[in-house]
Amino acid sequence: LRKQGETVVCVLPGHESEVDEFQCDRELVANAGKWVVQAV
Repeated sequence: LRKQGETVVCVLPGHESEVDEFQCDRELVANAGKWVVQAV
């Protein structure tokens, strides 16, 4: 994703409440052993 010019933000455990500060419209999730970008 970074090579494609996307900004990648990692959320650490205990900081989930701060996610709104980033204004993200997608998230990277593991699905059936593969990483998938999906809308939030």
